[in-house]
Amino acid sequence: DGYNINPNYFKNHYYAKISLKLIEKSKKNKFVFELGGGYGNYAYFLNLEKDITYVGCDLPENISLTYFYLKSLLPYKKIKLVHDLNKEKIVLDEYDIVLISNYDIEYLPSDYFDLSFNSYSLAEMQTEAINNYIHHISRITKNYFFHVNHTKYSSFKSDNFKISLNKFSLVSKNESLWNKYTNKFSDEYEFIYKAI
Repeated sequence: DGYNINPNYFKNHYYAKISLKLIEKSKKNKFVFELGGGYGNYAYFLNLEKDITYVGCDLPENISLTYFYLKSLLPYKKIKLVHDLNKEKIVLDEYDIVLISNYDIEYLPSDYFDLSFNSYSLAEMQTEAINNYIHHISRITKNYFFHVNHTKYSSFKSDNFKISLNKFSLVSKNESLWNKYTNKFSDEYEFIYKAI
């Protein structure tokens, strides 16, 4: 009908639905954290639901794009673009969507998020950055950590992420088939960890 549809819409809709299913039995207001949300497609599908507070964390230039994208599509949602989480001291549950820079992850509260999500970007980072983000994701997540990342063709394989096995156990690891149609060597897997 004359509309252009980005293939990532289907993938992000799928990941949002899995995320919502995992936390459906959580308390009324659910908190979801995403590392590396890009322009905000996963966040868009997630925030079509009620009672979700979404916190997106990305590079400063990316969260500006995310803010524009989500504000355009979800003008009725209360969206906060944070410049410095340490100085602003905002109350997260007063917003539907909060966007923070990657260096503000350390100021997020511990054991706060029902689910943390990452797709594709963790395995593409340097080892030191991966370990830092995994440390903070483990710290801030109280129920589920769901990520989709490379297992072979990356400098740091997602099977080797230093996820605390004192806090989380691996519930499932399934091959992600979304990119198989363009790349038969696709090495991405969907990992779901649950807090013990």
